[in-house]
Amino acid sequence: KPDLYVDMSAAVLNLETRVIVSNARPKIKRADFEIAGDPMQFSTVTHQGTLHGNVHMTLFNPTEPAGKKK
Repeated sequence: KPDLYVDMSAAVLNLETRVIVSNARPKIKRADFEIAGDPMQFSTVTHQGTLHGNVHMTLFNPTEPAGKKK
């Protein structure tokens, strides 16, 4: 079962560095938050990503720990 959804309309994977770069506005969703920003980079080696400029985050039920269901 997926824990996180990443919606990118366009992205490029550099096969040498294994970094995905998207200049289109990506949206990342999970049960407890949603975040979007202009450009995004994600390293498939280190599993770390960055969003730069015009970042917007929405938190849902911030008092409940992630993954907990009522």
